[in-house]
Amino acid sequence: IENMKKLYNYYSSHFKKSYKLIKSGLKEDNLLYFFKRILELCETHSTNRTLSSTVLNNHIPKFNSSERMKMLKELENFNLIEITHKGRSINIKLNPKIEKMPPKEVLQKYLEAPK
Repeated sequence: IENMKKLYNYYSSHFKKSYKLIKSGLKEDNLLYFFKRILELCETHSTNRTLSSTVLNNHIPKFNSSERMKMLKELENFNLIEITHKGRSINIKLNPKIEKMPPKEVLQKYLEAPK
């Protein structure tokens, strides 16, 4: 029975993550890539632990503006980032809990499906 509970929890969490991504029209690989790039850019280009949308536009050209916004909102729903609007400008701030964690650990813990 314990093993059945473990399997249920595993498949349940995996389904919820997949369903959210499918419902929002995002591919999991793209979201993972996008978040990985945000983590890398935070290390190199952030000012006061904040990234501007300009930095994202210049350093992640793979996605257009609407795709980027969908992914940012999805990451915000996962409580991984905080989006603030200042006029037409958008700033992205990492969640303080994950800020000090190594990027690989953050990706495994929050976005990748359990193995």
